[in-house]
This record gives sequence, structure tokens and C-alpha cells, in this order.
Amino acid sequence: MPLKKKEEMTKDQLSKKIKALRSEGYKHYYAGAIQLRMSFFDFRLMCGEIVLDENGELVFNEDMAVTLSPQHAKVVLMVLQKKIGEYEEKFGEIPTPPEAISDVSVQ
Repeated sequence: MPLKKKEEMTKDQLSKKIKALRSEGYKHYYAGAIQLRMSFFDFRLMCGEIVLDENGELVFNEDMAVTLSPQHAKVVLMVLQKKIGEYEEKFGEIPTPPEAISDVSVQ
């Protein structure tokens, strides 16, 4: 049976539990650092790590980017908030260094 594109699916089909399949080209990345960029059209998560360059300066080494529509980004935010709450209920509060919060102007 051929696979349908998301645009070809009905609202009922989209609301059902989705089975996850890994594509042949599946890759897993660990991001020790993320920068967020945005425009009117999308949000872009630049994933990578902070490293020292040959001059001893800190550099954000970009490994990959994930681009999301504003609608998708908002849903991801809601899912993350829910999952972080569940994690903290089970394992305790996740410590957040004060400098991490001041760096992103989060209150």
C-alpha cells in the first residue's frame, strides 16, 4: 500500500496515534548548544557545540539546523513544557544555571 502525504490525509487520520518509522537516512545528533533564529516565516534551531578555536576563543560550531513553521514551533514548545513537567515530577527539578537564564533574558 503506497504511503499518503500529510496533505492527502483527512483530519481523522491525522488525529490518530502515529507509528514511528525510521527512514534509511536516519541520523541521530547530540546538541550541546542550540541557538534560535527566527523570521516572520519560521524558527530555526541551530544545533552544535561550543568549542575552543585555535586562538583559544569560544566558537559555536554548527552541526545542523532544524527549521519549524511558527505553528509547529508553538506545538513543540507545548509538548516540551508538558514533558519537562513530567520529567521533573518523576526525577526532581532540573537545575538551571543562573547564567543560562540571564543569557537568554528569560524571567
